[in-house]
Amino acid sequence: MKIKRQDTSIPVFSYVMDIFLLYNVYGGYMRLDNKGFTLVEVIAVVAIITILSVVVVPSVLNSINNGKQKSYEVLVGDIKIAAKELYEEVYSNELLGDTSKLYQYSYESNNIVKESEIVIQKDNSIVVNLQALVSNGFLSGSTDGNKQKVILNVREDNANMGNCSIRIVRVVNPSSNKVSYKVSKINEIENSKGKNICPTQDEYDKGVS
Repeated sequence: MKIKRQDTSIPVFSYVMDIFLLYNVYGGYMRLDNKGFTLVEVIAVVAIITILSVVVVPSVLNSINNGKQKSYEVLVGDIKIAAKELYEEVYSNELLGDTSKLYQYSYESNNIVKESEIVIQKDNSIVVNLQALVSNGFLSGSTDGNKQKVILNVREDNANMGNCSIRIVRVVNPSSNKVSYKVSKINEIENSKGKNICPTQDEYDKGVS
């Protein structure tokens, strides 16, 4: 036998109707010859606005925050995919002797600065920042006020996190020869509120591998 779950939501409409019923019972209804609002009418309007602000506003803010969180989680997954693709291209270029090069980029004083060439280190890793993923075309990014492609943290007031750095390691399983990639965070950057705007290691570990 199914037991119906009791609805514990706040009966806003019921509260509003109660206010109007009380208003009518005590003779507060508006007459055609009234030139203004009675005190009861003003109190009723204030009560309705108060109820709506208490119930609706937190719900809207919660929905906005949930949307930002989901967008942020998708972005972290996209960063991992982009990191893998960047490594594969650098690895392929070095293996085949391709002269095509990818470069490091940084975000300084509201400008994107091109830096050194991206190469695979002796420990089989590549260290890049997130701006390099955008500027090399592996992440779509967002357009800033200077019409530059940058990467923004949608969860933290669209803070620029282009200088957040990661280490990408190519791992080959010796028994199956299956290749996987490990993305690790290197640094943290705080915004004006003292919050870290770079993805954490736990967030990278939850992303797509």
